[in-house]
Amino acid sequence: MAEIVGRAKARCDVLVVSFHGGTELAADPNEIQKAVARAAIDAGADLFLGHHPHVLQPVEIYKGKPILYSLGNFLFVSPTPATRPEIVLRARLAKDGVRGLDLIPLDGNWGRPKPASPETAAAARAALNRLGALDAFPELIRFGAALEAPASGKLP
Repeated sequence: MAEIVGRAKARCDVLVVSFHGGTELAADPNEIQKAVARAAIDAGADLFLGHHPHVLQPVEIYKGKPILYSLGNFLFVSPTPATRPEIVLRARLAKDGVRGLDLIPLDGNWGRPKPASPETAAAARAALNRLGALDAFPELIRFGAALEAPASGKLP
């Protein structure tokens, strides 16, 4: 993987690695998820996005680069209440890397996402902040940002 990520990074300004893996319904990433995410960052990735556990898992900042271990259950029907909190990620990128992340909380609502209630948003924030990254890096990570485009019609 390090060779593939390194070659990809040599061909672009900003590299986002997406990984499908992890233990379903686990609140925390397993050792394989952590090893893969950190190896991708070590090899040149600027942002790592994980998905598969069907629940939100914490955000980590590793060597100054964001790792989102699991974005939740987006557009997937599940009877498990823990799968309802999910996020949409809006990454603000520039030639030199990731400038910021907007984590927009949603309620999975049986495969039809809707804006999160205050309770669901609080559960989402708590899950994402289990390692303290949201509190430690408020200049990088914004939680709860709206999806509306600014007056210019373009997203930041």
